[in-house]
Amino acid sequence: FIPGFVSCSPNPCKNGASCVSNPRGESYCSCPPQYVGEYCQFANPCHTGPGPRCQNGGTCAVKMSTNAVPSFSCSCPLGYSASLCEIPVPNACDTGPCQHGGTCLLRTLDNYTCACSSGFRGAKCEAVDHCALHPCKNGAQCTSLSDSHRCTCAPGFAGPTCAVDIDECKRNPCIHGRCVNTHGSYKCNCHTGYTGQNCENQYNCDSSSECDSTPCQNGGTCRPYQQGFLCTCPPGISGARCELDSYDECQSNPCKNNGVCRNRMGKFECHCPATWNGQQC
Repeated sequence: FIPGFVSCSPNPCKNGASCVSNPRGESYCSCPPQYVGEYCQFANPCHTGPGPRCQNGGTCAVKMSTNAVPSFSCSCPLGYSASLCEIPVPNACDTGPCQHGGTCLLRTLDNYTCACSSGFRGAKCEAVDHCALHPCKNGAQCTSLSDSHRCTCAPGFAGPTCAVDIDECKRNPCIHGRCVNTHGSYKCNCHTGYTGQNCENQYNCDSSSECDSTPCQNGGTCRPYQQGFLCTCPPGISGARCELDSYDECQSNPCKNNGVCRNRMGKFECHCPATWNGQQC
């Protein structure tokens, strides 16, 4: 945009351009991509043909002049030169170092990196990527070896491909409660009078305040009520002591890109594949 006139009435802009006035009282022409100039009166020299003016990915910049028709200049990508970026410069990618359909990307004229096709890895894409088909399940980390792969399982899973959900209840983690196995984990439903992740804590309702022993689980708020206590539970949690998960947060499949969802008390947790991260992968 080039300011230079006072009013948009009548519209001084050419070639279908719109006239814009800002709060400071300045007016200017908003030109279509094909035109430039104070009044959009000149053809854009970067858009004079059916294809891009600068070749091989070069960037075209308009050069305005007060006394002449605008010209242009090309900013060439690495590996090309000349006024239109039409002349290749000898560089490290000329020998085609990337194997198996990999793409050579110049860092300098003498250095490069290879972007490998799916199924291959290595500095020159020379090795088979045995992790390309995502053989490891449930958020496991895959390591490609010379002739196979190795899966490093996330907690709660086992097996060669981490497809087996470990039943944590077999080791009886709930001291004073009933264990319920969940996908990749477990939860304890405590007996009356006990609290804690593994129902390991006993609370005493004979104390001066029934809330002193924090009987409300999973972030519940305790307040004395009549001869006992009353728990106010967070969303998604229920039960007299907020010990029950009343909603499976994984039902909506919140984890993206093959991430594995684990239902937690009142929330969910995503275990992402090796190439993804974030709260929802």
